[in-house]
Amino acid sequence: MFHHQPKRHPSNTKLKLHYGNEYRGFAVQQHLTLGPLIENYLERGLETLQHCLSAQTRTLVCRVDLRYPVGQMNSDALISNEVMSRFFYHLSKELTWASTKYTTDIRYIWCRERNSSQAPHYHVMLLLNYDAIGGLGNYGPSDDGTYSRNNLFHRVVRAWAWAIGCSEHEMSGLVHACQDKLSGRVYQCLDRRFPDSLRPVVYAMSYLCKTYSKAHELGQGFAVFTTSRI
Repeated sequence: MFHHQPKRHPSNTKLKLHYGNEYRGFAVQQHLTLGPLIENYLERGLETLQHCLSAQTRTLVCRVDLRYPVGQMNSDALISNEVMSRFFYHLSKELTWASTKYTTDIRYIWCRERNSSQAPHYHVMLLLNYDAIGGLGNYGPSDDGTYSRNNLFHRVVRAWAWAIGCSEHEMSGLVHACQDKLSGRVYQCLDRRFPDSLRPVVYAMSYLCKTYSKAHELGQGFAVFTTSRI
């Protein structure tokens, strides 16, 4: 599998590397040739998911990928993650405006990656109260080409558009709803009453912990992986 297995990441020796196909008894997505996972991120992600189990009976889990328009990257994108603060600020507003019967805190796990492109992109795992929001909804654009529907996906698109300073007409392809590799669905339900429901969610979360797509970002002075604290 891996012939050379250093214990620490060369760009940040505080980061431990994990080479196994399991972590704390959970299956994880280990790439055979491109590199290991980062143990610190696996641990923090698992703690966040376990907190969701204790905080609410059911948690909606969905992953969206957020990208910049080609050639239209914000000036602060290369030196900070301020765009993510703006994104979550507006998403919080959107969920308040939704006026659902039950409220939801915004919990999340996200990572920042950059391969060959100039701009970074973000993988975001949203963790919301399933009783408040039970799915992403239709993730195609509205008939007029905007994202004006009152479902979660359109609210995410509007939040990302606000964060990067784009109009809704410019947002096609910039937010992607990701299918779960195991179930093929675009969302999962983490249910406290069914402990095994944590297994596929940990497997999906581990994708955000890979090293190979973070090589350009590690050691630059900003976070490449973070989670909510509530």
